[in-house]
Amino acid sequence: MDANFSPKSMKTKIVAIIDDKSLSVEIVETKTDKFKSGDIVKATFTESNNRAKEIIDGLNDGDIILLHYVDIDNDYEKNPDLIRSDGLDVYDADGNEIVILYR
Repeated sequence: MDANFSPKSMKTKIVAIIDDKSLSVEIVETKTDKFKSGDIVKATFTESNNRAKEIIDGLNDGDIILLHYVDIDNDYEKNPDLIRSDGLDVYDADGNEIVILYR
């Protein structure tokens, strides 16, 4: 497992880029019991998170990323398929090695 993978991160595959601050992703690997592999969730970044916007602009459907999140428990009961992210790492085409790191 990747050294950067922590309980507050999930390895995911991009299903769709919703806009410059939101992604629809399929969970590939996670350490939380809130989600399991294969779940589809929406990941959002704050409006002011310009670095995330720059990275999202260069992503494509199918890319593998590691999402870092603040706290999925805050609104989990109200919106269980939304993750508030505060960082993302981009893997290479094989999904094995991180090539862009941001948090």
